[in-house]
Amino acid sequence: MKLRTTLAVLAVTLVAGLVVPSVADALNIEEIFIDTAEDYLNGAAPPYDRYWMEDLEVVGTGITSVTVTPPGKSPVSLVFDGEGWELSGNVQYATLAALRADYPVGDYLFSFNGGADSVTVPYDPTAPSGIVDLSSIHGRTDVPWQTPTFSWPAYVGTGDTLGMWLVDPGVGSDLYDTPPPVAIGETSWTLPGDLEPSHAYELEVSVYAVQDGQPAPLETVGLDEFTYYPVFKNINIVEFSTPEPATLVLLGLGAVGLVASRRSKK
Repeated sequence: MKLRTTLAVLAVTLVAGLVVPSVADALNIEEIFIDTAEDYLNGAAPPYDRYWMEDLEVVGTGITSVTVTPPGKSPVSLVFDGEGWELSGNVQYATLAALRADYPVGDYLFSFNGGADSVTVPYDPTAPSGIVDLSSIHGRTDVPWQTPTFSWPAYVGTGDTLGMWLVDPGVGSDLYDTPPPVAIGETSWTLPGDLEPSHAYELEVSVYAVQDGQPAPLETVGLDEFTYYPVFKNINIVEFSTPEPATLVLLGLGAVGLVASRRSKK
């Protein structure tokens, strides 16, 4: 019986001369992100806790579980959000020191599928020295709702790349985005589509500082190659709104004029 079982296993294992992959071989770690963020509201400190780990995430296939152990801390389980494995919820902190107390700089240990594979990555990015100036957009009520273009002065601080997002705060989701890498000297962004008339929006432009030597291909203990993105980014958020369509305004004025004319004739 044992011999029959052994032969059966061997037959399955050596089909067409191929070895059935182990659990570790089935893993495909594609990307790992560790991303600290600092929020600004129109260039100033916002009225809420401004520091947070925007990304602590693993993307890949064949993954059934992920834990991450920050330096000197206990393992934290990541959860699958439909696209990748990330922290459950975004805890925000009043100061960078408070955030670093929970997520220090140093070596982060990622373990996959109950220890079937693992990797340790260094995390110690330098924060950008400034933000993109969006003051000319903040508070505007006349931003065109049809494929608008946003412009700003050239960024003069330290940083490596930009990223842009257009958010509808009413539903809490991104409508349009141009994620990094965007040239650090970029000074405008034209949306690829329309907005709604007479509606409030938020524009976010982020400056990313990428840790020296990254992103670059790294390998897990099981020799699975992936790309690592350790960054610190400064997010400047401004609020604006779109006007009513000119056609609706003209129709409204025409209706008022018609009513006035009828009243004068009476």
